[in-house]
Amino acid sequence: MTETGEERDTLFRNLTITTMRAEIAKGAAFFSNLHWRLRLAVDVANPVITGDDAVIVEGKAPTLEAALTDGGTLILFPLCRHACLVGSPAKFEVETEAFQAFDLKRLQALYLRGRCRFSYSPKRLAL
Repeated sequence: MTETGEERDTLFRNLTITTMRAEIAKGAAFFSNLHWRLRLAVDVANPVITGDDAVIVEGKAPTLEAALTDGGTLILFPLCRHACLVGSPAKFEVETEAFQAFDLKRLQALYLRGRCRFSYSPKRLAL
Protein backbone atom coordinates (compact mmCIF):
# COMPACT_ATOMS: atom_id res chain seq x y z
CA MET A 1 0.00 0.00 0.00
CA THR A 2 1.39 3.33 -0.98
CA GLU A 3 -1.12 5.43 0.93
CA THR A 4 -0.12 7.39 3.98
CA GLY A 5 -1.45 6.48 7.42
CA GLU A 6 -4.07 9.21 7.12
CA GLU A 7 -5.20 7.94 3.69
CA ARG A 8 -5.45 4.36 5.05
CA ASP A 9 -7.53 5.56 8.01
CA THR A 10 -9.90 7.35 5.64
CA LEU A 11 -10.10 4.28 3.38
CA PHE A 12 -10.92 1.95 6.30
CA ARG A 13 -13.44 4.40 7.77
CA ASN A 14 -15.21 4.68 4.40
CA LEU A 15 -15.14 0.89 3.97
CA THR A 16 -16.66 0.43 7.44
CA ILE A 17 -19.44 2.92 6.72
CA THR A 18 -20.13 1.32 3.33
CA THR A 19 -20.29 -2.15 4.91
CA MET A 20 -22.62 -0.90 7.66
CA ARG A 21 -24.94 0.71 5.10
CA ALA A 22 -25.05 -2.52 3.08
CA GLU A 23 -26.05 -4.48 6.20
CA ILE A 24 -28.78 -1.95 7.04
CA ALA A 25 -30.08 -2.11 3.46
CA LYS A 26 -30.55 -5.88 3.81
CA GLY A 27 -33.24 -5.20 6.39
CA ALA A 28 -34.20 -7.17 9.46
CA ALA A 29 -34.76 -10.50 7.72
CA PHE A 30 -34.42 -12.30 11.03
CA PHE A 31 -37.52 -10.56 12.43
CA SER A 32 -39.42 -9.75 9.23
CA ASN A 33 -41.76 -12.77 9.37
CA LEU A 34 -42.89 -12.10 12.93
CA HIS A 35 -45.96 -10.26 14.16
CA TRP A 36 -45.26 -7.58 16.75
CA ARG A 37 -47.13 -5.95 19.58
CA LEU A 38 -46.13 -3.18 21.94
CA ARG A 39 -46.54 -3.83 25.66
CA LEU A 40 -46.47 -0.81 27.98
CA ALA A 41 -45.52 -0.59 31.65
CA VAL A 42 -47.87 2.09 32.98
CA ASP A 43 -46.85 1.75 36.65
CA VAL A 44 -43.51 3.54 37.17
CA ALA A 45 -42.93 1.41 40.27
CA ASN A 46 -42.94 -1.69 38.06
CA PRO A 47 -40.68 -0.96 35.03
CA VAL A 48 -39.60 -2.95 32.00
CA ILE A 49 -36.01 -4.06 32.58
CA THR A 50 -33.35 -5.53 30.31
CA GLY A 51 -29.99 -7.25 30.51
CA ASP A 52 -26.74 -7.69 28.65
CA ASP A 53 -28.54 -10.11 26.30
CA ALA A 54 -31.44 -7.79 25.56
CA VAL A 55 -33.48 -10.05 23.26
CA ILE A 56 -35.02 -13.08 24.94
CA VAL A 57 -36.59 -15.95 23.01
CA GLU A 58 -39.16 -17.65 25.21
CA GLY A 59 -40.71 -20.91 24.10
CA LYS A 60 -40.26 -24.66 23.85
CA ALA A 61 -38.73 -24.85 20.37
CA PRO A 62 -35.33 -26.61 20.44
CA THR A 63 -33.61 -24.27 17.96
CA LEU A 64 -33.87 -20.64 16.94
CA GLU A 65 -34.99 -21.65 13.44
CA ALA A 66 -37.81 -23.73 14.94
CA ALA A 67 -38.73 -20.90 17.32
CA LEU A 68 -39.23 -18.51 14.41
CA THR A 69 -42.04 -20.73 13.09
CA ASP A 70 -43.50 -21.93 16.43
CA GLY A 71 -46.68 -20.02 17.33
CA GLY A 72 -45.99 -20.52 21.04
CA THR A 73 -42.68 -18.65 20.91
CA LEU A 74 -42.37 -15.08 22.15
CA ILE A 75 -39.44 -12.83 21.33
CA LEU A 76 -39.05 -10.08 23.92
CA PHE A 77 -37.24 -6.89 23.00
CA PRO A 78 -37.28 -4.15 25.68
CA LEU A 79 -37.25 -0.63 24.24
CA CYS A 80 -37.15 1.46 27.41
CA ARG A 81 -38.42 1.38 31.00
CA HIS A 82 -41.97 1.92 29.76
CA ALA A 83 -42.18 -0.32 26.67
CA CYS A 84 -41.28 -3.70 25.25
CA LEU A 85 -41.81 -5.17 21.79
CA VAL A 86 -43.12 -8.72 21.78
CA GLY A 87 -42.79 -10.74 18.58
CA SER A 88 -44.28 -14.08 17.60
CA PRO A 89 -44.93 -16.08 14.45
CA ALA A 90 -48.59 -16.11 15.59
CA LYS A 91 -50.67 -13.00 14.97
CA PHE A 92 -51.73 -10.95 17.99
CA GLU A 93 -55.32 -9.84 18.43
CA VAL A 94 -54.29 -6.62 20.19
CA GLU A 95 -51.16 -4.86 18.94
CA THR A 96 -50.75 -2.31 21.75
CA GLU A 97 -51.72 -2.83 25.38
CA ALA A 98 -50.51 -2.39 28.93
CA PHE A 99 -48.60 -5.17 30.65
CA GLN A 100 -50.60 -7.16 33.15
CA ALA A 101 -48.75 -7.19 36.49
CA PHE A 102 -47.99 -10.93 36.30
CA ASP A 103 -46.63 -10.65 32.72
CA LEU A 104 -44.32 -7.83 33.73
CA LYS A 105 -43.10 -9.79 36.78
CA ARG A 106 -42.44 -12.79 34.50
CA LEU A 107 -40.42 -10.57 32.12
CA GLN A 108 -38.41 -9.21 35.04
CA ALA A 109 -37.77 -12.74 36.32
CA LEU A 110 -36.45 -13.81 32.90
CA TYR A 111 -33.73 -11.18 33.16
CA LEU A 112 -33.05 -11.45 36.89
CA ARG A 113 -32.95 -15.25 37.06
CA GLY A 114 -31.80 -16.00 33.54
CA ARG A 115 -28.39 -16.27 31.95
CA CYS A 116 -27.77 -12.52 31.87
CA ARG A 117 -24.58 -11.41 33.54
CA PHE A 118 -26.06 -7.94 34.10
CA SER A 119 -29.62 -6.69 34.45
CA TYR A 120 -30.55 -3.06 33.93
CA SER A 121 -33.42 -1.48 35.81
CA PRO A 122 -34.28 2.13 36.66
CA LYS A 123 -35.06 0.96 40.20
CA ARG A 124 -34.07 -1.80 42.60
CA LEU A 125 -36.29 -4.86 42.24
CA ALA A 126 -36.84 -7.74 44.63
CA LEU A 127 -36.54 -11.23 43.17
